Parts: sequence; C-alpha cells; structure tokens
Amino acid sequence: MTEKLKRLASNWRLYVILIVLLGGMVFLLSTAGTAYAVDSPDQPPGQMDGEIDLAPQTQAGVADCLACHSLPNQFLTFPDGEKISVTITLDEYNLSIHGAMGFDCQTCHKDITGFPHPEVQAQNLREFVVNREDICIDCHPAQYSQLKDSIHYTVLSEGNINAPVCSDCHNPHARSVLGQNPLQMEMAVTSEICASCHNSIYVEYAQSVHGKALFQQDNPDVPGCTDCHGTHDIADPTTAMARLTSPELCAKCHSNHAIMDKYGLSTDVLSTYLSDFHGKSVFVSEKLDPNQPVPEPVCYDCHGAHRTMETSNPLFNIQAKENLLSVCQKCHPDASINFPSAWLSHYIPSPSHFPLVYYVQRFYQVFVPTVIGGMALFVATDWGRRIWNNARSKQKEKHEDEDQKDNDEK
Repeated sequence: MTEKLKRLASNWRLYVILIVLLGGMVFLLSTAGTAYAVDSPDQPPGQMDGEIDLAPQTQAGVADCLACHSLPNQFLTFPDGEKISVTITLDEYNLSIHGAMGFDCQTCHKDITGFPHPEVQAQNLREFVVNREDICIDCHPAQYSQLKDSIHYTVLSEGNINAPVCSDCHNPHARSVLGQNPLQMEMAVTSEICASCHNSIYVEYAQSVHGKALFQQDNPDVPGCTDCHGTHDIADPTTAMARLTSPELCAKCHSNHAIMDKYGLSTDVLSTYLSDFHGKSVFVSEKLDPNQPVPEPVCYDCHGAHRTMETSNPLFNIQAKENLLSVCQKCHPDASINFPSAWLSHYIPSPSHFPLVYYVQRFYQVFVPTVIGGMALFVATDWGRRIWNNARSKQKEKHEDEDQKDNDEK
C-alpha cells in the first residue's frame, strides 16, 4: 500500500497535466465553431488581439456567439458556390437597433441553441434569405402586414424569389437606430438601398433636381424614394389608380408653403391643375372609377417621374416654349408653336405673373356681371312694367264696366 502511494505521489505531475488538457478540450468544444459550416478564419479562436469589451446592453448570449462570429473572414458556403459572410463585429451590432435594445441572437435565430449548429438546407444564398423572411413578424407584425399588401410581396408570392424581403432592405445586424442620423442621410441611404434592385431608376433620380439636391446639397426638402412610393405597403406604380392619384402625391410637397416659399415656386399647382380640362377629367375619372385608365396627362407625363429636371435646364426645361411644345405634341400631335402659350405654369394670374391675363380677367369679372346684371335689371323692370300696365288696364276696364252699368240703370 505504501509503495502504491509513493508511485501515485511520484506521478502527480502527469495527473495535473491530464486534468488541464481535459479542461481545455471542454472549454474549446463549448466555444469553438460558427453558426454553420464556414471557411476557416485567418486567426483561430484563442489568438484574438485582446478581450471583447461588451457594452452594457449586450446580452450574455451575444457574447457567446460573437466569441466566434466576431472573427474576420468567416463565410457560409452554399452548394452552388455562393458565400455569405457570418462575421459580425461587436461594435457593429451594438450600434444597430437590435443591439441597442438588448436583443440577443436567439431572438431571431431560434433554431440555433448550441454547437454544432443545424445544417443549412438552402441550396443557394437567395433561397437562404427568402426562407427566413417571416422571422421579423414576431416583433414587427404591423410592418409585416403592410408588406403583404405591397407589390413586393405580390411578386414574391407569384414565385419571383428576387423580390425583396425584410433583410434585403434592413440589415438585421447593422440597422442603425431610427432618428440617430440626420434626415437627409437616412433619405440618401434609403434611396441607395432601393438602387440595389432599381438601379436604372436610381441613376435617373440622382440626375434629377430632387436627387441632386439630396445627394449633392444634403437638402431634406426634396422627396426620396419612400416619400412617393411608401415603405412597406408599396403599391404597384403601373396601375390606373396609382396614375390617377399621383397629382395628390406631388401636391404634398408642391402645395406646402413652408417648402415652396424657400425656392420661389408656386403652391397653386394642384388647384391650377384641377381647374383646367386635364385635371377636371382626371378628378372625375378617379371618383367614378379609379381603376379605369384615362388618356389625360398627370404630373409626371409632363414633368417626368424620376428624372424631373430644374427649370433652368435648357434641355429639359418645359418653361421653354419649344421644349413644352414637344411635351404637348405627345397628346396633341398637330399642336403649333403657339399652342403652349396657353399654359400659365401653374400660377394663378396676378400683376406679377401673367399681368395681361390678370387684367383681362379682372375686366371681364366686372364687365360680364355688369352686362348680365344690366340685362337682368332691364328684363325685371320690363316685366314689372308689363305687370303694372296689365293691372291698371284691368282696373280701368272694371271701372268702365261699372260706369256703363250705372248709366244703363239710369
């Protein structure tokens, strides 16, 4: 017995080494790996440059996940060869709305509870993204309901997997807190997000008076994509209803005195449009049947939709008669050079805008009531005189009859 104890005592160093090795293996197994089968990072676990400094709002689950997922150059590779980065830095996540609100990874990744992670069934990146599109409904039911009424969801439900889903527009790991950035920055970023699918339209918008003001001057007074098209409940812009209601959409800004007065633009665009034949026809058609196409022009038929140019642009300025004529001839092919002169540029005539029209209008505002009023007065007095004469004539005949009757009795 004594010899056995002596042998154990002499091998105590070996036991300590074995215990340390087993402990290390348990620790590595509990923290190693990534969410999915990924390419090896340049820097393996245990060789990071310093400790992770967790922000107060970061949950413990995030720290566990980021022990691996914060390592650089990690990718999930799909069977078709496509890759997606699964590297998420702590700073990036903490600056996001989800990180700022203290949500941990399992709030969205409910299927991942430990390591190894469940095998990914998607065959490509797009299938992987689309398969996860309903995760957001748990926290954002109102927005998801709006999305189901949008043209994006309609296209997706018809089988087009390239239609955008939530994560295409909102990076769940890096979406900043709403209101954290200046309005013009949010508008610019949102427009650039739309460009990922609608690049040709984005290029037109960037060259327009609205796009130049936003991107080059940081001017928040101009509309961005979502100001006209909405955010989640984006309607089909090619329908008759969208066309008929577009003047009201433009009027939201162009009837706003606080905005238009800064740039010396008329705020009477909607009222002047509705007062002419084009606007009246569109207005009546909208009320009778908003789904019935009409040939009369709306705002963007003359001014353009995304490539609306400034009035000083010599090539696209419809203030210039020759440019306006080409616009009018789209619907009026026989229009002559003087045809556009009837347009008053959405201004109500005044001494400063179209004074000749203003004073002629004022003249007729006095002349026409005077003539019609004079005629009405003449007719009224003529009728009154006739009624008076008829009454006197009857009274005279009555008196004559009475006098004749008295003479006969005598």
